[in-house]
Amino acid sequence: MSSYSFLVLFPFGQRVDHTWTNVLLAASLARLGALVYLSDGLTMVRVVAGKLQLQPVFEPEVLECSAITSLNDVAFSAIPLDDNVEGFSLKGLKWELDQTRLAYNMTTAVSNRSLAGEKLAPTLTLEAGTVMLVLTPAN
Repeated sequence: MSSYSFLVLFPFGQRVDHTWTNVLLAASLARLGALVYLSDGLTMVRVVAGKLQLQPVFEPEVLECSAITSLNDVAFSAIPLDDNVEGFSLKGLKWELDQTRLAYNMTTAVSNRSLAGEKLAPTLTLEAGTVMLVLTPAN
């Protein structure tokens, strides 16, 4: 397992080809064991890969640096980046998942919400695969 961490700032732009290239490069780093975040200051993305035991989706100190924490209505999505996502569990959100297979062509985990009146602190577990975790303004 690598001990590298990456925070890529302003990876989302007006050109979708550049944005997706940044996401795919982040996925490659995550598959090598790196901790990878992408952010434009409002939207926060983490790409995870491989087997992960119960852990915060976003490290608290990283999340606190984002303007997203000041918003009342945020959306959380888990988007599979390959067709090998198995044993995906998500807790601490309105709609939880438990040991789910996320199919590459399905929208099973898109536009989730935080629990009413609680601080956003979702956790995840992953057995296999690569997933992009997105926290963004709901509107």
